[in-house]
Amino acid sequence: MKLSFKINMYKILFISLMLTLLLSSCHSKYINLETRTDGTVAWNKDSTAFAFVARTCLYRKPTGISKFPDGGTTKDEYLDFSLYHFDIKHNKLTHLFSMGSDNRIVKLSLNDTALYYKLREPYDNDLKNIVKTYRIDIK
Repeated sequence: MKLSFKINMYKILFISLMLTLLLSSCHSKYINLETRTDGTVAWNKDSTAFAFVARTCLYRKPTGISKFPDGGTTKDEYLDFSLYHFDIKHNKLTHLFSMGSDNRIVKLSLNDTALYYKLREPYDNDLKNIVKTYRIDIK
């Protein structure tokens, strides 16, 4: 009777281990890169320069059982939102600053000498309460 109990216990342990491995999240060993603008763009008056927010993400695609039933979710390895300025006349791209993984820019405004941006506070989820305006000299 003791031997039968041990065999059943090992079977249960083996089956639970296999189910855990089978149902655990599996992601590709290959890292994918995605860089795109998030739609926040501001042009200067004569359309010779613009500022924009870019999202850069390194991620792994789901594989195996983690693709079902809806295709799965990606595993982000790196996520960054950055503010850029591009001068069309001089063909010059300038990285102004990085915001990390939280895009808090609400609005951009650009003139010939300065870039203004409105930034919500990290704890303000409503975008109604606290929005501060900042300035970066472009020249």
